[in-house]
Amino acid sequence: MITTHLTIKNMCCGRCIIEVKRIFEKIGLLTHQVNLGEVIVETEISRELQEKLEQKLEEHGFAIALSTDEKLTVDIQRLLVSYLHEYLMAKEKALTISNYLSAQLNKSYKLLSTVFKQVTGIAIERYFIKLKVEKAKELLILNEIDIAEIAWLLGYSSSQNFSTYFKRETGKTPLEYKNDPIPERIHLPSLIPKNFKQ
Repeated sequence: MITTHLTIKNMCCGRCIIEVKRIFEKIGLLTHQVNLGEVIVETEISRELQEKLEQKLEEHGFAIALSTDEKLTVDIQRLLVSYLHEYLMAKEKALTISNYLSAQLNKSYKLLSTVFKQVTGIAIERYFIKLKVEKAKELLILNEIDIAEIAWLLGYSSSQNFSTYFKRETGKTPLEYKNDPIPERIHLPSLIPKNFKQ
């Protein structure tokens, strides 16, 4: 069976997987597998069909990663989302981001950091802080655990340290954000570097 592997930019959650799969099927491409940042289709894709696919993906905020550096950046973004959920949220604090990324991608963190910054214009660490802040906003809105627990889950050394980072990013303390009747969020599908203030 002939398959085509495509790396898709700006995918970050289950909704993105569903949407990308729908886009492929809508233009007549059967997907064999759809994961964050990756689609495998069961055929070769003609130039004409690829152009149509690129247009449809772009209409929904996605794009095909063409260069090696873009593909590596997509892998880094996917792994950072995975790291947030698998390690931090699971209370597993054994691996640092740099060790995790290096081990998963079998490349030096210095190389990964350089490529990510060149492609996105934002450092890996800054991007990860944004991911953590958006996860914190979600947890604050759910109101199921207290601020100290959120700080600990997200790997901050203390509630005060968490509050400092949170206020720097949002302009509000976690408590102010939690009590806001209409809290502002960047939903995960929109959490791509072009939407960040540097």
